[in-house]
Amino acid sequence: MNQDAHLAEALKLRNVLAQFVGNTRLVGFPEQMITDRSGSVASFAALSEQVFGTIVQRFMAKPLNVRFHYGHPDVWDLTWVRGNGGVSKASKQLHLSEDIFGGMNLMLRGGRVKYLGFKMVGKAREVSFDGTNQFNFKISSGNGMQLISRDFHRLAKNLDLFRMLSFFQSSAGIFFTEWMLFASLFAFVVCKLMIAMLHVETFFSAGDAFDSVGFHDEPGTEVLYPSQWMIQATLVMAWPSMLEGWLDGGFAKMFTRFFQHALAGAHVFNMFIAKTRGYAIDHTVTSGKALYQVTRRGMRMRHSFVSLYTRYAVSHITPSAEMAAYVVMLTALSRFGPMYVFVMTTWHVWFAITCLSLAPWLFHP
Repeated sequence: MNQDAHLAEALKLRNVLAQFVGNTRLVGFPEQMITDRSGSVASFAALSEQVFGTIVQRFMAKPLNVRFHYGHPDVWDLTWVRGNGGVSKASKQLHLSEDIFGGMNLMLRGGRVKYLGFKMVGKAREVSFDGTNQFNFKISSGNGMQLISRDFHRLAKNLDLFRMLSFFQSSAGIFFTEWMLFASLFAFVVCKLMIAMLHVETFFSAGDAFDSVGFHDEPGTEVLYPSQWMIQATLVMAWPSMLEGWLDGGFAKMFTRFFQHALAGAHVFNMFIAKTRGYAIDHTVTSGKALYQVTRRGMRMRHSFVSLYTRYAVSHITPSAEMAAYVVMLTALSRFGPMYVFVMTTWHVWFAITCLSLAPWLFHP
């Protein structure tokens, strides 16, 4: 196991075992990332993993009561588990994320999961760009296979509405949200292009009947499709990391880490990873196939242009090129000037295109 601990934490194990009362069959505790100083990519990955392993799991355990097993340093009631189906599964393809299926089986058989905060162990995470992408691809593919599994269906149909929604969002829902984010961005560009092609931009002109009810002050496609939603979606996805920084070290540490990561290109990295996870769950659900991705936690910085292009062409580069072509057509067909279209409509689209197209070479100079 790539984990780190010391004697003081080992002495707490007696207190951990004392938590196995009643129907508590799994006790979990947080991890501290020990690879956060191994480079910018390692720092980004460590922050994401630490947020999930602390504040997110704490909230999932209580009050949502939807925390399972995620390969973290959890302690199992082995005697009970061996007599209730075990933790192993038959298929290495369908049950790619074998750890969470163990938690599902535990919950289906009446067990309970408890999360502690007084014990912590160290954990290493991928420090290279490719390794982090492969890890997230594997995790997202595993969540896609969960959606088509019997365990997921049996557990979801026996939960109440609020717990079922929490269960979905805490497992495959977050990856589905990331797929929807980029799918809606593509649909946004296509709708803008259709409006420009049909000359609907100037359909509502000054002096018509809509002026009397204050329908518009100035005509333009931004009236129909506001573009500031990209900032809103980004802030919604980023607030758990900011909250964890505040709880971990206060406002000063939170803002310091925020600006350090912004200068190091965290926005580029996180957008690329989100696209990876969205593509992985879409590909897994539509094809029904998922493969284990071997990740290496070594520092690998040297890659050829051909290897990077062939690895990310289908999932990132080609969709970005298609979107760029649509945006160029939109700018050419619009009744407004190119600068107006860029500032009011497409600036966030160009930002996403740039991040998805250049990130592999930015982190592999």
